[in-house]
Amino acid sequence: MGRSTTHYADNETNNTLKRLHNKLRPAGTPVERVEYIIELLLLRIFEAKLKQDGTFAPLRRLFEGENYRLLFSHLLSLTGDQVLSELNKNIFPFYASILTKARQVISGNMPTKMQDQLVLMEEVFADSNFTNNVKGGVIAEVIGLVNEIDEQRVLKTDLSILQINFTAWVLAGSGNRQRGRYYRKKPKIHYPFRGQVQGASEAKRDQRTCCLLSA
Repeated sequence: MGRSTTHYADNETNNTLKRLHNKLRPAGTPVERVEYIIELLLLRIFEAKLKQDGTFAPLRRLFEGENYRLLFSHLLSLTGDQVLSELNKNIFPFYASILTKARQVISGNMPTKMQDQLVLMEEVFADSNFTNNVKGGVIAEVIGLVNEIDEQRVLKTDLSILQINFTAWVLAGSGNRQRGRYYRKKPKIHYPFRGQVQGASEAKRDQRTCCLLSA
């Protein structure tokens, strides 16, 4: 299988993403590994916005009390096996209906960028499940690597490209959202942070082509 090449404006972030991809190599196919990474990055992006973006401030009420355990940062305090259990049993199901939960604490019209983020999260986490191929020791290291990505880079992630990626997975799988079956061809996935990303314009023109890491 050939390699795809993606260039980022930020080498440190690029290297971290490649390390994530390599760390998960025993856990599944290139498509599966990319999916795992995107799910974890989405959790990190959401928590960063919750803390720093005033638009998301009303949602902080959802994470009062014991619900702080539903945030990405809580995973840093757990062992690998605990992380897997927390993700599969609590975190993924919670975010699979995050839009409905948000309406419990927000009156009136929801800001567009908040709604777009929550809709995307519901779509991505609807059938999320880290399989037995993801070992506890590996996931603990992966969580640490995701946490290493600079928060300002995380905040500037282009979610519109991620939406294209997700849509392409569903289209390629004819709506059959079984993990690792979004693509029949090798994916080229890039997860653009701040700066120009080679090939991004092609990805926007063709929803069948997705772009994050080299496989």
